[in-house]
Amino acid sequence: MEYSRTAIDIIRDKTLTYHQQLVELAKLGESTDTTIYLDPEYVDALHRNVICDLNEGTAPYRPRYNCPDYELLFEKGCEFLELAPPTDIWEATHTLLIFYHNVHTGSSYPVYLGNIDTLLDPFIKDEEEARRA
Repeated sequence: MEYSRTAIDIIRDKTLTYHQQLVELAKLGESTDTTIYLDPEYVDALHRNVICDLNEGTAPYRPRYNCPDYELLFEKGCEFLELAPPTDIWEATHTLLIFYHNVHTGSSYPVYLGNIDTLLDPFIKDEEEARRA
């Protein structure tokens, strides 16, 4: 299979943000894996746009969808990310943002953000402060 972009093309692309470059470089790596056999009929159908691989490459290492248990995150924290259970609205919103950034998904951001109202409501003591958080 031939690849139209190289790593240096991605790095030099001024239209991409740093995060987009990282995602594109990861996709390039996934797409260049030659250890997985690709049936010629599959490759032909892919090139003719008969089928679509959802831009995931031949060896995606991320799940397309996952549904984190945000309630558990708030209850126990996350040892791996060194996040303690939040104690106020600021910690709760920061915990969510940090966790969202580290969820392992194909889109590099979770498709399910949790029931925000239910998650954050216990931390709201002052309406104005909650709006700022």
